[in-house]
Amino acid sequence: MDFPENSHDEQPGLSREDSKFLELARETVSLSDGHYSIALPLKEREIRMPDNRAIAEQRALGLRRRFARDTDFHRDYTAFMNNLIARGYAQRVPTTVLERDDGKVWYIPHHGVYHPTKGKIRVVFDCAASFQGVSLNAQLLSGPDITNALIGVLTRFRKESVVIMSDIEAMFHQVRVSEEDTDLLRFLWWPSGDLSQSMEAYRMVIHLFGATSSPSCANYALWKCAEDNKAHFSQQVIDTILHSFYVDDCLASVASEGEAISLYTDLGSICAKGGFRLTKWISNSRSVLAVIPEEERAKEVKYLDLDCDNLPVERALGVRWCVQSDLFKFCISIPDRPLTRRGILSTVSSFYDPLGFLAPVVFSAKGILQDLCQRGIGWDNAIPPAVAEEWKGWVEDDASEKGYGAVTYLLLHNSQLQTHTSFIMGKSRVAPLKPVTIPRMERLHGAVGQQQMADLPESRVTPDKPPFSFVAVDYFGPFEVEYGRSLLQQREKWSRIKHNFMPGDIVLIVDDSAPRGSWIIGRVTVAVPDRKGLVRQAWIKTPTNHVCRPVTKLCLLQEASDP
Repeated sequence: MDFPENSHDEQPGLSREDSKFLELARETVSLSDGHYSIALPLKEREIRMPDNRAIAEQRALGLRRRFARDTDFHRDYTAFMNNLIARGYAQRVPTTVLERDDGKVWYIPHHGVYHPTKGKIRVVFDCAASFQGVSLNAQLLSGPDITNALIGVLTRFRKESVVIMSDIEAMFHQVRVSEEDTDLLRFLWWPSGDLSQSMEAYRMVIHLFGATSSPSCANYALWKCAEDNKAHFSQQVIDTILHSFYVDDCLASVASEGEAISLYTDLGSICAKGGFRLTKWISNSRSVLAVIPEEERAKEVKYLDLDCDNLPVERALGVRWCVQSDLFKFCISIPDRPLTRRGILSTVSSFYDPLGFLAPVVFSAKGILQDLCQRGIGWDNAIPPAVAEEWKGWVEDDASEKGYGAVTYLLLHNSQLQTHTSFIMGKSRVAPLKPVTIPRMERLHGAVGQQQMADLPESRVTPDKPPFSFVAVDYFGPFEVEYGRSLLQQREKWSRIKHNFMPGDIVLIVDDSAPRGSWIIGRVTVAVPDRKGLVRQAWIKTPTNHVCRPVTKLCLLQEASDP
């Protein structure tokens, strides 16, 4: 069985231990009762583990004391453990093997961890716990890193217009352990969580969360499922399993709703043949969601009225994904932290951006950190006043003395006042050696924008509906494409820093609660000036309404005097 990610040139060759893991997996994998079984990938099969039950008992007593202090924790913990046993993931150790003494018995301590946002508890089995210098994880082969690259999965997710997302329910728990290895996965627990009873010995019969080998074993079983059933399913289904899963998360994109529905059906069928159940389905297509039963959908879309309710914002491998507009979204909140090297690092590290959308923004902050490191400033020492001012400037300002850049978007809108934007490309430049003021730097994006436009192919813009198309540099800017022309035309008029809106101007109405691509477009009908003649508010006619907005919430698209 081949592993696609390892066949790529950028992947290193397999180590001796990784090769041994794959050999053991191939030799011991089997399909029984609808689930794959793989032996624990021990470094040495003939091991003798010390009797560590005393350590497990000691940890269990500490757990019992916490139960006495926190009844909610006890209730949640008991529910989790009862569920493990009820689903057959764990079983009471049979009395016939309870006194097994061949060195293949190990008791795993466990503890509970709450999810920071969902509030759900997960019981973690501490396979790294050591006794007499021995731990279970130290005896296991971790296996090769056969998890698909996160960036690769996210990039493929962006490729086509219709996307579906799902995850495998309790993925690790669907892969069984060979029966001879189950006593290496023993743990102590009170029957039904009743602390008045004596603790009893249980054992896991699946690859558990916490073992260093479990991710590789689970991925191997999933890919083995694809390999075993490839003759009965399309290549698209097989490729989705091999390339569009990140551990238990599936993110796939296809060209049409019909393909998405077919992929949803076939993925569920092929995964079920290996004991894997795909759940928490979500899609940016309402037609696809309508086909998926409510009980299989993600919680946020389970009971939506697909005819009128907006689709939610979900997490796609940790990145905020606005399902309604099919856009990635970043909500930046910079809390007050000490002006120390540690505080700045904490702020910079809080930006989760695997695809680098925010790289131009974070770049300057990383430079400040590098400067502090070069100066030898301690982690919790006060930083020099000059650096503190630079940091405050990064937090508060929208321009830098060290560099500038531009992002080019394709903006299409038609006579029905419908609009659509798409990211095309971005470029950045370091600042000129000659000192330049911040206001001047804020205008330099135009020069970069002109060079960007020169690089775009003529066929890049092919609007099929009149009358207007724009390519916007930064937020809105200098280029216009008239329907029917083959070349991009440069506008003679640049957007002014402060524009006095007037009737006839075409504007976008800023809506902080909605993605930029879904902002409403309208035409100014009345401009409301102050005593100095500066327009402070404007009435805008939209396709469905007539609204008044402050000029700070308006983006100029086309001046009334433009041809």
